Amino acid sequence: MRLIYILMLIFLSSFLFAQQTDFIATNVDPSYEDSTISYKWQVGISTMFNEHRSDIYQNKFIDLSNLENGLNFSLSRTIFNNHLVSLNLNKIKLKYSHTDSINSMSDVYDPYRLYQNKGYSFLSDILAFNFKTSIDLENLFNLDLESYINKVNKSNKLKEMINLYFDFGFGLTYFSSISRNIPSENYIYSYGYKDEEGSPEEIKSISERPISNLFLLGYTLKYKVKTNIFYFFSWEEVFVDTDMLDGISNSTKQDRYRSYHLGVNYLF
Repeated sequence: MRLIYILMLIFLSSFLFAQQTDFIATNVDPSYEDSTISYKWQVGISTMFNEHRSDIYQNKFIDLSNLENGLNFSLSRTIFNNHLVSLNLNKIKLKYSHTDSINSMSDVYDPYRLYQNKGYSFLSDILAFNFKTSIDLENLFNLDLESYINKVNKSNKLKEMINLYFDFGFGLTYFSSISRNIPSENYIYSYGYKDEEGSPEEIKSISERPISNLFLLGYTLKYKVKTNIFYFFSWEEVFVDTDMLDGISNSTKQDRYRSYHLGVNYLF
């Protein structure tokens, strides 16, 4: 599945490059043509790698064994000083498995008393909408990242090719989660599934799933490939106003996950 997402990004990038060059007259320098255009809008697509980071004890900076795929679509608008506002749609999954002593009866949400005390795993399915503001840190603090890089790499000079943003935003999640015993894989509890109808492992439609608020913080690094084509990497920490995303009860009543984006923006 990860390979499919990556191939989609490569295909989209190639398509956008083709679209951009098709409409430039043969007797016009493309670089000059692009430099006269002021782009205000951006569309973006990215593949996501998502990691659960909340109630379960974490002793790793990044847990590669529990990364799950996702996909993001965005529409952005430049407002002033190169700052951005954007609408985003994320379709992601989260998973985790743990056999430590933290998985005691007091930690795992077990209203039906089905937990076997040998380990616990969960899988969450999330559809998230968010409104995000991205602050251009170079403009805000009068930085020149390219000059720092050029001092190190003198063989290939960069010029206005990198942008670093601080991101924050809010939105809504439609989610479902299901927890199982390790190693038997037997059902413990599900949320956003049809357990009350007698089908605890049948997921509800998106409109019927629980809804929670979310708040996010992060950073985005963009690299200009062409005047209106940017590749980007984003790191987001997302806080969700529910304690049912992972099936573990605790006092915070707020679950959290982390997302890494690799994507492309097309400016128009």
